[in-house]
Amino acid sequence: LTLDNAEAQDTETPESYSVVFGGSTSGSASNLTASDNSYLSAYAANFGEPNFLIMTFTGTVETENPTEVSITFETHVTEPGIVGAVFAYDYTTASFVKISECAATTTDSKTIIALKDDARRFVDLYSGEAVIKVVYSAEYGDPFQAFFDFVRWETIGE
Repeated sequence: LTLDNAEAQDTETPESYSVVFGGSTSGSASNLTASDNSYLSAYAANFGEPNFLIMTFTGTVETENPTEVSITFETHVTEPGIVGAVFAYDYTTASFVKISECAATTTDSKTIIALKDDARRFVDLYSGEAVIKVVYSAEYGDPFQAFFDFVRWETIGE
């Protein structure tokens, strides 16, 4: 993915994260700044079928009026058959919008999602805050862990 270099570009990594459902085992937001095999890891809460892990990542984007936002993740899970979905917080509707869903991998893989249609709705107009939610689910309730190596937002705009 290449952003339009004719406009200003901003790259940010999460300042914080939260485990909404599941548990955190090791690491911090500082582990998410580079693709270096230094992980933030979390486990799925095993409360039946399906089994879920839900996390949010929050950062501050400096681009005041983004025309494009791309989100990059480098992650893996410990078990096959896990599905990962990514949601971006839409500040105009005050709700999360699903922007991607695919099978998770058991080795590090990079996912890049580009948001081009009215991208500024995914960045708070006043604070520059951007929030992403990641949901991993295992249909049969098997326990698993997720490892996050790298998370970032890239924006272009005015």
